[in-house]
Amino acid sequence: AGADYYFRTRATGSTFFTVTQAAAAKASPEQVLDLDAWYLLVGVYNGARVYFYANAVRGAGTAAAGPIDTAGANLTIGMRVSSNDDLWIGQLTWPRVWPWAFTDAQVWTMFNNERGWFAR
Repeated sequence: AGADYYFRTRATGSTFFTVTQAAAAKASPEQVLDLDAWYLLVGVYNGARVYFYANAVRGAGTAAAGPIDTAGANLTIGMRVSSNDDLWIGQLTWPRVWPWAFTDAQVWTMFNNERGWFAR
């Protein structure tokens, strides 16, 4: 039992999406995220791989299989409750959790629809 699924940004600036089954599978973006920039960050687990998208650019992903371990952790946004670390520094706008895995085309559509609201 444990962390289920989460986005995390460390003090080093590395950002990643993790899904926990029997073991954690982590995916990171293929690009460096700049400070003071708008990003659409999307984590996807499709039952076979974990993917992290930054502005609709999908990273290579990590193999993972099986149901997500959903025992023992609550949804938190902005920090890791168990140790009050990995604080998100910046603004979060419209955080959402969906009960399905998005396709590449769906992430691209979401990015194009939302960047007009926020990107400068």
